Amino acid sequence: MPIILGEPATQYHANPATGSTSAKLARKSLRLYRDQLDGMIPREEKPCWQVGTIVHLRTLEPDRYALTTRSQGPINTKTGKPYGRDSNAFADWQAENPSIIMVEPFIDAMCDRMPAHVRAVLSNGVAEATVRVAYDDRLTVQCRPDWMRDGDDWDLKTIDDVGAWERQVRSFDYWFSAGWYKMVKRLAGLPDGQWRWIFAEKKPPYRWRVVRMSAAYLLRAEEEAERIAALISGAMKSGDWDDEDDGEIVAELPMHLDEQEVTINQEGGFDL
Repeated sequence: MPIILGEPATQYHANPATGSTSAKLARKSLRLYRDQLDGMIPREEKPCWQVGTIVHLRTLEPDRYALTTRSQGPINTKTGKPYGRDSNAFADWQAENPSIIMVEPFIDAMCDRMPAHVRAVLSNGVAEATVRVAYDDRLTVQCRPDWMRDGDDWDLKTIDDVGAWERQVRSFDYWFSAGWYKMVKRLAGLPDGQWRWIFAEKKPPYRWRVVRMSAAYLLRAEEEAERIAALISGAMKSGDWDDEDDGEIVAELPMHLDEQEVTINQEGGFDL
């Protein structure tokens, strides 16, 4: 069975198999996907992503969290208190301990407010398991669900406002990622269950929310994932990575404009 337990995240991302993030690039532009394969697009490491990484470790992999994180750095022997994070002493300590992740105090408050029903879900299952399988003779696809339990998948996201979860799902194409994961698991012969997001708020009052993807929405996402996989595979076979050119696009004025927004001048043009 093409499922790998315990594969480090760095090893997962270094694998040439296509995951959902690369598939999103292909959905935007085949040429962009090809540029990434050619090493023209370095992998981003945004500071805000570290919060998500730490919360994932604390909630899904507590043993790794204990080994890789600290709540404070070196102690000033004169004051008995930790050195400030902007001090030279702290910078030197961090340079000597590059694998240690410093945890901001708010993360403890955030995780301590996880609802009991979410804790119950995360009490039994598998965290960060890699699923990798051949799509065809040229394309290998992969996914790494945050949490798998009884065939269902759970994706943990940290956001500023849990009330804005729908905008996040659309803006960052979380829905497409869900479809890609389900497609990969189906190809691997794994149980194809439901999909849920667990949204955790990074700001007070640190609310949590569980959102289940409807069966119809998930099916549509899987169909789109399949379309993109076929598109990538076709480009690999043909060697043609050019994006389709729709030709000239005509920009139309809005059909309904307030009279104060536009007037027609004597020459017949528009004054906006």
